[in-house]
Amino acid sequence: MSTFVLVHGGWNGGWCWEKVVPLLEETGHKVEAPDLPGLGDDRTPISEVSLQGYADRIAQVLDAQPEPVVLVGHSSGGTVISQTAEQRPDKVKLLVYLAAFLLRDGEVLFSVGENDTGSLILPNLVMSEDGSSATIREDVIKEGLLHDCSDEDVERAKSRFVP
Repeated sequence: MSTFVLVHGGWNGGWCWEKVVPLLEETGHKVEAPDLPGLGDDRTPISEVSLQGYADRIAQVLDAQPEPVVLVGHSSGGTVISQTAEQRPDKVKLLVYLAAFLLRDGEVLFSVGENDTGSLILPNLVMSEDGSSATIREDVIKEGLLHDCSDEDVERAKSRFVP
């Protein structure tokens, strides 16, 4: 069996994998679904959040595993697993990009996102006054981002997406 390390995207936390984790565990796999710095239940201040910090957090999880893992990234978590795999290539058995960004060397996530005309994210961002963080307009969550989720899941996610 394998160990899966599940890396969430922006505006999420390890909680977003709560329906996937038991399915993998039932088949005998080990699963880790950590919160990235500043997301989920992690209270790292926004001023200390960076891609390198995200990769360092996941590298810590990999370092605690006795064997190479299946590293799964969703959405912006794709950039995190790419960076982490460069730091710890010997700790990764397989990279899985689940509806995730796979950037070319030198590309920046925000710039790539600006060119994605079908995305609901950038047109619906609400930037903080100082420009250091953003939230998503609440009305877009159910109608767009979570359109195929149950009402229960939408309410649970909204409590975490919207401040």
